[in-house]
Amino acid sequence: MKRTTNFSKKKVIKPSSLNVSLTKHEKSYMLNTEITDLPRLDNEDEVALRLRVRADSKVWRIYYLGTVDNIENLENEEFPDVEEGRTKKVGCILNLIRESGSREILAYSKNITIQKFRYEEDEEVGGESENVIPLVTVDYDLEGSLGNVPWNLEISDDTDTYPKLMLHHDFIEVELKQKIFTGSGVAQTLILVQIIRDVLKYLLIDETCNINEPDSEEGWKRIWLLWAKEMATETYYESEQPDIKLKWIEDLLNDYCRRNKLIKHMKNELSRT
Repeated sequence: MKRTTNFSKKKVIKPSSLNVSLTKHEKSYMLNTEITDLPRLDNEDEVALRLRVRADSKVWRIYYLGTVDNIENLENEEFPDVEEGRTKKVGCILNLIRESGSREILAYSKNITIQKFRYEEDEEVGGESENVIPLVTVDYDLEGSLGNVPWNLEISDDTDTYPKLMLHHDFIEVELKQKIFTGSGVAQTLILVQIIRDVLKYLLIDETCNINEPDSEEGWKRIWLLWAKEMATETYYESEQPDIKLKWIEDLLNDYCRRNKLIKHMKNELSRT
């Protein structure tokens, strides 16, 4: 008889607690993890962290990251299952398990996308990982309307038209479209961070949306407010003063960049060029 696990009574690990990145070094891909804010469990010295990682539908690779009270994060752990030009995405699941005996699963995360490698031309970029900002579409400016401007973000009041990042057509040859959302240090640091800042300024200041009331909005606006509320470590207090809202946005960005180690990834990328 096949043994199954009833997840209905298990604790859930928030996506914001699990930061897993995949970086390329020469011809290899390296895994790094940073685990924080895990759910509280009894007898934590006996609870182990088990990270399962796989590329597409390949067999899961299992990594043990110590115990809850003594986490042993991965640091430049080689992940050999990425096939250049063929792999679509790499995902992971984190379980907290009883270290001995039944090895029962006590808490679990959803299947989180670590890195996406392949996109169709008009595919929406989205996912459960905080490394992939939801509800942003990205495309190349094939008509040349950008001129010599490298990129532009278009934000529409239409809740069915997601914010759209337009990239200069010359970036096609270096696959910038993929790199923005897959852990590339320079692209994420210089573009993705500004996308988050611009969209949140539009929602909170121009549209006077309230982070604490995401269900009062529809479409992409609602999803962005839900994402920001989940990512923020500071409570959002509604205010009519733009400078207070801007400070809250910058605090969110500061924590987002820290958790995703964007400066470190950018430095590592620049040191290899």
